[in-house]
Amino acid sequence: MRSLLALVLLVPSIAAAQGLLQLEVRATQKDAPVSDLKQLDFSLKEAGKDKEIKSIEYVDSPTATKLYIALEAPATDFPRVQQAIERWVDDGLPAGMEVSMGGAPFTSDASLLKEYAAKGVSLPSETPDSGLPKLWGSGAEFQLQGEAALSRYIDLAARLQAVPGRKAVLLFRPDLGTSRQGLDFRTTEQLAQDRENIDVDFTRTERTLNRLGAVALFSRTTFYPAYSSQTQGINQQGLAQIAEATGGKPLLGTNDPVLAFKMVLEDSRDYYVLGFQPTLTGKGNPRSIKLDVGRKGVRLRYAKNYLDVEGLGEVPAAAVSALDADGEPELTPAVQYHVFRGVDGKPLMIFTAGADLQQLEAEEAGKGFETALTLAGGFADGDGGWSVQKQKTVKQVFAKKPFQKAQKDGGVLVETSAMIRPTPGEQSWKMVLRDDQSGKIGVDEKRFLVPDFSLPLDTSSMVVTRRAVAIEGAEPEDWGDLLDYGESRFIPEASNVFQSGDTVLFTYRLYNPPAALLNGEPQVQVALLKDEVQLDSFDWQGSAQVVEGADGKKEIQYMGAVRTKGLGPGNYLILSAVPGRDDARQPYIEGAFRLEK
Repeated sequence: MRSLLALVLLVPSIAAAQGLLQLEVRATQKDAPVSDLKQLDFSLKEAGKDKEIKSIEYVDSPTATKLYIALEAPATDFPRVQQAIERWVDDGLPAGMEVSMGGAPFTSDASLLKEYAAKGVSLPSETPDSGLPKLWGSGAEFQLQGEAALSRYIDLAARLQAVPGRKAVLLFRPDLGTSRQGLDFRTTEQLAQDRENIDVDFTRTERTLNRLGAVALFSRTTFYPAYSSQTQGINQQGLAQIAEATGGKPLLGTNDPVLAFKMVLEDSRDYYVLGFQPTLTGKGNPRSIKLDVGRKGVRLRYAKNYLDVEGLGEVPAAAVSALDADGEPELTPAVQYHVFRGVDGKPLMIFTAGADLQQLEAEEAGKGFETALTLAGGFADGDGGWSVQKQKTVKQVFAKKPFQKAQKDGGVLVETSAMIRPTPGEQSWKMVLRDDQSGKIGVDEKRFLVPDFSLPLDTSSMVVTRRAVAIEGAEPEDWGDLLDYGESRFIPEASNVFQSGDTVLFTYRLYNPPAALLNGEPQVQVALLKDEVQLDSFDWQGSAQVVEGADGKKEIQYMGAVRTKGLGPGNYLILSAVPGRDDARQPYIEGAFRLEK
């Protein structure tokens, strides 16, 4: 029988703490953990330059783990792995562990896991979709080499980022070629099979390995190959390289897959977490990490790269991980939330977040200064964590004089808007805003009651803003034309603070209106309160139009403008009547703003 390699991918704790990137480090001497190292014992270089280590922690007890088991091997190797899984499950899953078999949903149900293992070389067709790749099979498509194999693992590591908590991936695979010389060990038939499935290109292997290691660190993943010493004729070079790049280690000289499971548990404890401030420029390249220790005979395992991007395609890991982090925020974000019915009839939420330029750091860019803000938002996942729903970065360049004035006087926001699709019902939401130049974090938490928009005379939120642009020539928005009225598009803002003399614009939609309202001429009826007292008069105008919404249903869109000239500073509330409501809901929709001099 061809000997089997087991490849374990253990996801380290990389939660952001005050904007720091936290690196998991295992220190050993003669294969035993070293637990008494101090912060000054370590020295770190990032892309060849010295970097200060700002925090250190030693983890000496096991951490709850979500384990993804993948099997990419010849069919002859499946029985041993199946038996190993059954024995391991029969012994009892460790406390807090949930398992995904080849991409099935994570579960701690032992009988279900044994059922999946017993299915053989393919998962049951009725296996629920988890959103993860399904790596469980024996065909040629599961034995790719070179770039194809590495790209598959980059994708796996990236998708696991959305799974909350600590994760591990156990990959059973007999070999992995990352060079033409490595493939020469394979038989002529196997080579032909590889070339038929994909043109194996090894010219970028080193760069791809660096990227895999960097994505793995950001998504909290480390690889551990385990294979038999009897398999001298099979290429294992790529597996060893993956282990080196990501901070794992090979498990040699065994043909027992149960030892791979033990490796997962052993590596869930006895490690250091070192925090340092990453240099994120958003250029999308891996940045190297080199760590040394000032004690003779001590060996270190750690990830060798991190990804210099706004995250896995969008956002720095520090911002995403901050969803689960505690600590005192250093930024005060401005955030506005608005819920509408989408064209598919389901709710969507537009949220706009920003921070005052006074709070941000910037880096010189040409003749000006560039800021970079990243937001990550998510809903509570029910397990005490947060499931990331949206990740986005905004960069803005300011001319030198306006930048210096804004930093001195304040009042200028760097902001961005994003859209998510919440589930109807009561939801807990957390949004993290990160200044990518300084690493400072700001947090906003809310509880929402998201409507399903099924009731008569349901309304969207009221968007209150000072900004509207011509639709012609404007960039398309994720939320389509929901904020378009006539030839103008309303632009949501992060702050509801206005200056005296500004014109306050507002818009909202009415869903499931009665035929009488649709067939007539809808009117806008508005009242304005200042510090909870209704004003007798104020300068405003408004209009309404019937539009086609979800599934061709008619909706009524309202808009208005309140001129604030002559209104004093204070807290204001726009109340717009919802005609015909006679149930327990309030008979109006409201939008708030604050007026300053």
